Amino acid sequence: MTRKKASGRSVDVVPPSPRRETPEPDEPDGPDPVERFRRRAGLVIMQILYGACVFVLTKAYYERPAAPPEPAARQPATAQARPAPATNPADGVAGSALSADALLRQAVTAFRAQDYATAARFYRQIIERDPRNPDILNNYALVLHYTGQSGQALEHLRTALNLNPTHQRSWLTLGFIHKATGRTSEAREALERAVAIDPANVLATEAGRMLGEL
Repeated sequence: MTRKKASGRSVDVVPPSPRRETPEPDEPDGPDPVERFRRRAGLVIMQILYGACVFVLTKAYYERPAAPPEPAARQPATAQARPAPATNPADGVAGSALSADALLRQAVTAFRAQDYATAARFYRQIIERDPRNPDILNNYALVLHYTGQSGQALEHLRTALNLNPTHQRSWLTLGFIHKATGRTSEAREALERAVAIDPANVLATEAGRMLGEL
């Protein structure tokens, strides 16, 4: 501090404090511009690669027809523990020694593995014991369609709906098969019936999605 005379009076003069330079927010002790550029370029490349991976993984999904929810794993109404003889030797599975519940588990497992021919054999054996179960008839129809037997699939769905006209899953599968085989008006009618039965559940949501694709 210095003392300065002004107009006959002494005035204390305080020198200004040295100015403190405020660094830029993103640069204190940070990397040099070249390093920052490399990091940003690396981030952009990673985003591009991620997008390419997502496209490759989902491309097949968007190119194939969407399937309805997998078959119901509901127990057959007449599930029996006693063995029943297999009437079709071409089945190639030891179905005669299995209970209906065990056959159903095998069928659902084969379906999830996309082994539709095996699933169809198991469902056929269940139907031999329980021919009036709409859930099983629906499931069998679905695997018949996946093995190229859409005509037979539609017959089994009509049987299921004759047994239970409000069986929502059968209406959904019926609409799905009609849609997949180019019968747009029939598909729309079946899917609208599926939605009307119970608009709040997942089957109605799937039916509505398919309607939007017609």
